[in-house]
Amino acid sequence: MEVPEKDFRLIDAASATQNVGQGTAGTTPNVGGDVAQAVAPPRKRGRPQGSRDTHPRKRAAKAHDPLIIDTQNPTHENIPDYGYVQETSLEDAPSLEPIRENVEISINYTSVHETWDRNSIVVNDVFAYACARELIESDDIEPRSVDECQRRADWPEWKNAIQAELDSLTKRTVFGPVVSIPSGIKPVGNKWVFVRKRNEKNEVVRYKARLVAQGFSQRPGIDYEETYSPVMDVITFRYLISLVVSEKLNMQLMDVVTAYLYGDLDTEIYMKVPDGLSLPKSSGSRPRSAFAIRLKRSLYGLKQSGRMWYTRLSDYLIGRGYVNNELCPCVFIKTTSSGFAIVAVYVDDMNIIGTLDELRDTAECLKSEFEMKDLGKTRFCLGLELEHRDSGILIHQSTYTQKMFRRFNMDKVHPVSTPMIGRSLDLKKDPFRPKDDDEDVLEAEVPYLSAIGALLYLAQCTRPNISFAVNLLARHNSAPTQRHWTGIKTIFRYLKGTIDMGLFYPYRESRKYGKMGEEPMPFVDTAEYGGRPVDTGPSTGRRMDRAVDTDVRRPDVFLPSGRITGSISITPYSQNPSNVLVGFADAGYLSDPHKGRSQSGYVFTIGNTAISWRSTKQTLVATSSNHAEIIALHEAVRECIWLRSIIGHIRSTCGLRSTTDEPTSIYEDNAACIEQMKQGFIKGDNTKHIAPKYFYNQQQQSLLKIQVNQVRSEDKVADLFTKSLPNHI
Repeated sequence: MEVPEKDFRLIDAASATQNVGQGTAGTTPNVGGDVAQAVAPPRKRGRPQGSRDTHPRKRAAKAHDPLIIDTQNPTHENIPDYGYVQETSLEDAPSLEPIRENVEISINYTSVHETWDRNSIVVNDVFAYACARELIESDDIEPRSVDECQRRADWPEWKNAIQAELDSLTKRTVFGPVVSIPSGIKPVGNKWVFVRKRNEKNEVVRYKARLVAQGFSQRPGIDYEETYSPVMDVITFRYLISLVVSEKLNMQLMDVVTAYLYGDLDTEIYMKVPDGLSLPKSSGSRPRSAFAIRLKRSLYGLKQSGRMWYTRLSDYLIGRGYVNNELCPCVFIKTTSSGFAIVAVYVDDMNIIGTLDELRDTAECLKSEFEMKDLGKTRFCLGLELEHRDSGILIHQSTYTQKMFRRFNMDKVHPVSTPMIGRSLDLKKDPFRPKDDDEDVLEAEVPYLSAIGALLYLAQCTRPNISFAVNLLARHNSAPTQRHWTGIKTIFRYLKGTIDMGLFYPYRESRKYGKMGEEPMPFVDTAEYGGRPVDTGPSTGRRMDRAVDTDVRRPDVFLPSGRITGSISITPYSQNPSNVLVGFADAGYLSDPHKGRSQSGYVFTIGNTAISWRSTKQTLVATSSNHAEIIALHEAVRECIWLRSIIGHIRSTCGLRSTTDEPTSIYEDNAACIEQMKQGFIKGDNTKHIAPKYFYNQQQQSLLKIQVNQVRSEDKVADLFTKSLPNHI
């Protein structure tokens, strides 16, 4: 079976040349200081140019000066025959070239401030999403009240949005009559929230005004019970994209208008009378605060609104013949004799995937129950931008990355070739070491946590090649130093040069050939790749290079490809199915030598493009590289079992050929780890303490869920998530 190469490959569509994917460290160009200095008159040796130096000094020798010799070992070989060179004064010496200033942009901490508490924040997926949302909203601040809307030039748009919201509330019969506040009832507050919806190009496409309840005033057990509401995760979404390209399916995005207003409340809730609603005639002189309005349906802002909407949607779809599973509760599937349709739900966004007739039927089914907006082919979802091409689908976050540059004043930085500063074997010189005793913690105004959260969201969605660098820097959130901030700036500089990079999911053959669900064609349609010939390996016959159309605009895309060795037979690329799950696992032994911790990393691909990956520090102290590899393999196996369950459910429900009947191949480079998996027991006193995680891995292999195989270290993709790699890898 075909597996990827050492690293992701990058395709330059403009020059039709292939560049090897970026690693995560290496040498970088020498640049100026971190903080821009004020413009000053040109100086010579510390004095203004043109002034006279009463004490001439010798010229300092430069590193590239040919007169520099090795004074410790003066041999004839290193002493050039230049003869006697007379010393000159500074006035007679040639003038020096002016030093470039402002090579790196300075940070104005007054406008770019930290909004998170370093001592109380837990860095996880929720934190990354919150940072990403804050970043997107801070790009162009929305009005916070009706008064602010009235003072803006676009007030007519906001006025129409407010009226549309009031009409929707009336149409959905959200409000009951205005009544006096019942005894023992504490009504919740309300406010107006304004937002502008944007497309994948960051263009405003719609003005939205929402009357929301102030859910923080709700009382648990009285005003609400359960609040959890599932949403589709980005890993499932990436798999569905790979399913679209492998089975030649259609993809459409629809939006539910005022989705939360369709939910039925499970408790009795009263809300303060919003501005704009009149009091009853019998109110007399009593104040407005003496009245409340009962909510008949869920409203934005209530703690249970999301759950009520999901329950309403789920009950309707299941009643119409759609099925879902506890593993992926936001994926609803319906099959017919001629095809199937998948509804992937992310709050009020409906991604409909399937064969053409069933997709149209599903759209009509949703429109008959809910007010829907047809947004056409999916081009923007979960913060990801999708570009549909004749050769495949590219997902990226170029617009989000540009917003990051503006948010942190990094839009004028100079690019570098790798996202990491080179590490040192000397622990005292490692740039990723914890704060030294003589170092100062960054000022509270430096947005270190905000930058980590924004980068973490990017690494989780479309940029796996910065995962390791972000993980290293996220360890120092409570006490970051200037060294760590320089590491963050290095990631931004790398992103500056690779802003258009993303994940590319290629079609296995031209869409005009074959039918949905058929085996891939045993040939490659080179016309789809700009008419350029495709190189095949001399020994395996597999395609080594893949190019994209010459008229595309995105210059760089991730494309994993590669080879494996050992006892594994290599399947020719053109015959390898594009829907098989393949995994790679790796450990970086003592990646954190300051605390004796190692690094775990894994990546799973379908059709040679990544759908799931992770880079994380191990919670246990590994006593050997074998121990660290078993821990890393354990994390990969856990993810593999979950992926197999989701893929198996979706494909079997859709009536597609199963790809999980055979064990999933996970490639490792540690021979001792693989040997122990094959033998089925742990040998020797040196490894008996690693039993718990090992036996889980071995059990899954004995159940034919996984198959651990060996791959050469220089060919393993997972190195990207555990090691500092040079830029030529």
